[in-house]
Amino acid sequence: MHAESPDVTCFYLLGQVRIVTTTAQSERTWAIQPKPLRLLVYLILHGGGPCRREVLQAEFWPEKAPHLAANNLRQALWHLRQNLPSGALLVQDGTVTWNPDLPCWVDVLTFEAKLKAGDLDAALELYAGPLLPDVYDEWSQLERERLHLRYLSALEARAHIRYEARQWTAALADADTLIAADPINEAAVRLALACQWALGQREAARRCYIAYRQRLQGELNAAPLPETANLYQRILRGESHPAQMPPFHDQELTARTAHFSLLEMLGAFRQGLEQATDWATQAAGLALAVAWHWQGRFHLRLGTLPEAHTALIRALTLADTPEIQAAVLGDLATVETGQGNYVAAEQHYVRATSVCTDKASPFYLRLLSSRGGLEGRLGRMEQARHSLEGAVRLARVQGDPAPLAVASGNLGILLIGLGDQEAAQTAFEEALAAARRADAHWLTAHLTGHLGVLAQDRGALEEAAQHYQRAGDLADLIGDQRGAGLWTMNLGIVRYEQAQYPVALELLTAGHAAAVDQNSQSLVAGADILIGACLAALQQFDAGLARIDQGFGLAQEIGDQQRTLMGYLHQGRALAGMGQVERARAVLQAGLAQAQAYQMQRMAGYLETELKKLPAS
Repeated sequence: MHAESPDVTCFYLLGQVRIVTTTAQSERTWAIQPKPLRLLVYLILHGGGPCRREVLQAEFWPEKAPHLAANNLRQALWHLRQNLPSGALLVQDGTVTWNPDLPCWVDVLTFEAKLKAGDLDAALELYAGPLLPDVYDEWSQLERERLHLRYLSALEARAHIRYEARQWTAALADADTLIAADPINEAAVRLALACQWALGQREAARRCYIAYRQRLQGELNAAPLPETANLYQRILRGESHPAQMPPFHDQELTARTAHFSLLEMLGAFRQGLEQATDWATQAAGLALAVAWHWQGRFHLRLGTLPEAHTALIRALTLADTPEIQAAVLGDLATVETGQGNYVAAEQHYVRATSVCTDKASPFYLRLLSSRGGLEGRLGRMEQARHSLEGAVRLARVQGDPAPLAVASGNLGILLIGLGDQEAAQTAFEEALAAARRADAHWLTAHLTGHLGVLAQDRGALEEAAQHYQRAGDLADLIGDQRGAGLWTMNLGIVRYEQAQYPVALELLTAGHAAAVDQNSQSLVAGADILIGACLAALQQFDAGLARIDQGFGLAQEIGDQQRTLMGYLHQGRALAGMGQVERARAVLQAGLAQAQAYQMQRMAGYLETELKKLPAS
């Protein structure tokens, strides 16, 4: 054990799960049933913060009716209280909290603390296996994968440290462990070959390389990278091991890019940002451009848009290949879009498209998909549909599930705006299937949220709320703060439509704060409009109308047609509530005309419905 003080409860969650309380006189192992155990681990790993009952019910019993889920939660909490030290759980005001003052030791938390402190040996010793290996809840799978990636990253870092210290046998043991965990990790295979070369194990190196080549051919129909093959040939030729190998960062640019792509697809944004930042302190030239690019991408995924912009501008100054220039410009356009700088975003897309001359490349596919999304936001619906349908066709041909998930998802979002629910549902189904094949958790969260939009449009408000809650929880879990804020606001809209105005106001205010922190002007505009709508519904008409006008003005300023139409809708509702029927009619008619001009049928339907509610003039 790693915590030997008396009266301490130790939670072993990595590998075989055990919960033990050690006192001066005895040791007690607590027996907890599987479902309550999962709930307990969720509360512990939630950071000691309160969890609302309805969130826990939706997470652990999503298929149950609310009253049945609430009963199941009560039973699980009762079981935990009977089988844990007194005071371990704090249940009050509709929330459940793991007591942060309870004397305890948790291997997961200690593992991460040791990593943060740079104590790799201690951290790796603590990692006894995957988190909750027999539990398959979505949150546990994400957390298990995140921790496993941190473990592999630490193991790889220690292997390099040992190699550079000429501890060949120890470095080889770490490399072999990495290969066992990820058989097509080419950086680990190269390190193993280098260690075997240093140890004079030429036959072992031959077997290692041939086995890797066969795995790569069988799984990916690919061949080892030239630097790996060259290293192997030097060993076969019987060359002496050099006193100093060439710097690894020069050989591993492709391997690092593949590694960061995997982290991004798995939603390990914070881990990726830490690694990219560390790499940037050591890199130079093109490698530094790539490191800054990944810094920017991970900041973008985390919703820290100003930091993303800074990193991407730095990357652009050093990017000296068309492919990297196009990729950086495409991400810059995404950042500008998120910040509401649509003109700048379009300029970046135009430049990126001109740089990327290979119209069959993955870069061009991503540009086409993102540009289609921007065209839809600007109200150019036919152009957007043409771009996105082209992106979907290209993604199908290329066969890579991640770009297909993005393109089909963006097409589905556009089709919602066009009022074509059936086609949108089909697009989302294709996108979700592709996202799951790619293990792209952030895309899964994004698409789950838009399934909520579809449910909301057909009036299934509680179903929509469940989609938004799950999307927000998943986005928060993987560190996608922009996504978490967006789905919090959408949940607020549902509560507004259910006339739960105080709850809606609380959710929308939280979403507004997150949007301000991320400098996302489009989300700020939407939040202002909806907060104003809640205030008006609570009979605070003057304050509500002023807040709507504030968001409406910002939406018009940045050219966000979707939120501009939201402004018309809620202005009209507020004016009607104040008894100013003719003003309301004029506002709603102006919004309807604009929605029809831009072919935004979904918003046109909302505006038409509101107009029909007004008394005849």
